[in-house]
Amino acid sequence: MIIGRFLKPGGIVVLQENNRGSTAETFATMIEAAGLTTAFVAECRPKRTTYDRFYFLGIVRPNDPCPAWVEP
Repeated sequence: MIIGRFLKPGGIVVLQENNRGSTAETFATMIEAAGLTTAFVAECRPKRTTYDRFYFLGIVRPNDPCPAWVEP
């Protein structure tokens, strides 16, 4: 994940994915390996689904504050 090179301090990446093919856990190792952290997960099911169900991950630099619109 090279996005960390382009992420400005205080910035956030919002990743949209589909529970049919993955869960938030699918990306955890990749996010960590890139030196980033997950700020939020929204609408994700704990297991893959047999139907299309979109979810969102908010990805930030580890010590950066999250934007105000990100609810804890």
